[in-house]
Amino acid sequence: MPGRALTKGGGTLTVALDRVTLNEEDAASLSLSAGHYIRIRVADTGPGIPPEILSRVFDPFFTTKAPDKGTGLGLSISRSIVEQMGGSIRMQSAPGEGTTVTILLPVEPEA
Repeated sequence: MPGRALTKGGGTLTVALDRVTLNEEDAASLSLSAGHYIRIRVADTGPGIPPEILSRVFDPFFTTKAPDKGTGLGLSISRSIVEQMGGSIRMQSAPGEGTTVTILLPVEPEA
């Protein structure tokens, strides 16, 4: 069902945080600079998102919710904040396979 991360019957929501180092090639594929990043991943076992919707989830004012249930600005604003911090946000999903949102935020290397 659009607009729902998990079904009424439940599911699993997983949040993970780790530190990664991106080489030039991996960084370029994400439009980032090589270096150290904090990676935040939020994944669910929900119904997933069809490709035609997934391609628009970060568009301002795009929503699958009823007119009185949301503005469609949440993910657009989230992307703007992450990018202003020099990071990247990506969403992977497919119907029946759940959804994973990955955020990369730059950090200073450890001394």
